[in-house]
Amino acid sequence: MVVVIATLAAAITIRGAVSVWQGSEPKSLPSPVGDGVVHILGAVVAYQRLLIIGVSALAVLGLIWLFQRTAFGRQVRALAADPDTARLNGVRARSIAMIAFGMSATMAALAGILIAPLSAVDLNFGFNLMVLAFAAAVIGGFGSLGGVVAGSLVIGLTQQLVGGYIFPSYASTLPFVLLFLMIVVRPTGLVDLERTRLCARAPRSTRRTSPAPPIPRSPTRRSPTVRRPAGSTSSAPSCGAGRPTSRRSTASTTTW
Repeated sequence: MVVVIATLAAAITIRGAVSVWQGSEPKSLPSPVGDGVVHILGAVVAYQRLLIIGVSALAVLGLIWLFQRTAFGRQVRALAADPDTARLNGVRARSIAMIAFGMSATMAALAGILIAPLSAVDLNFGFNLMVLAFAAAVIGGFGSLGGVVAGSLVIGLTQQLVGGYIFPSYASTLPFVLLFLMIVVRPTGLVDLERTRLCARAPRSTRRTSPAPPIPRSPTRRSPTVRRPAGSTSSAPSCGAGRPTSRRSTASTTTW
């Protein structure tokens, strides 16, 4: 909670500094690929949107490779799952957290550069996108990049198709309706990471394995024969059978 409040305070401070530096008038950013369009199956798609799709796909694939295939990615995942255990295993929590924070800021800056040519840039630019990204993370499932991508597709298709053809007046509110329904019906999101891990491990334990060779047994050792005294009438030893009860019983001999 302290980190969230500090982040919001820093964002408000930066926004105020930008308003003093550049003013509050909306700005426009030219597209690096121009204003051309392409027709795909009857749909008109701008070059800038194709650039966004390509760069986003490369960024997602790069992050998946980083988190799954490198030691740094495994340390980040361990630190996110259990910070105390990660520190006990030698993970440098402070440096890893700073690098991860810098990477997240880089991804946010890249998203802003790609989306800015599509609309005017003002002081509130990015706030709506941040809320939609949070909704996509909740719908897809925290901790899974594939789930976040799936949640983003669900939000985009719902907002454009349902909001464009059925409820055009409520297109901007449909993502939040989906967010509310997902929290009520399935709080873990579309991709339950913990359940996925358990299901992935299950087939390994249920595989049929060849029977193990029989363990050779050592030759059976004959149990000792205890000669009881002549006056003993007990046929089976009791719990205290090993304790001598009299001088006569201690005189008995044991043979192997």
